[in-house]
Amino acid sequence: CHIMLDELPYGNFVEIEGENSAAIHSAAHRLGLDMQAAISESYSSLFEKVRHALGLTFADLTFANFVGLQVASEHLQVQSADSNQQ
Repeated sequence: CHIMLDELPYGNFVEIEGENSAAIHSAAHRLGLDMQAAISESYSSLFEKVRHALGLTFADLTFANFVGLQVASEHLQVQSADSNQQ
């Protein structure tokens, strides 16, 4: 599996890519991640959810635009997959 740690202006994400779902599930388990919380939406789709939830008017996804904003998992309509964060 390939495991990527993605830092976006509205949150941090773990992306796991593998040959099959069993390998991905195994990697997630070893990392202590809950696969029930896995999402398949694109980052741009999540950005649109944040824009709508917070009433943001900007359309470009930059760290500068998010300075001072607090984005919660509820804004993204997701839950944390990290068992330490639940």
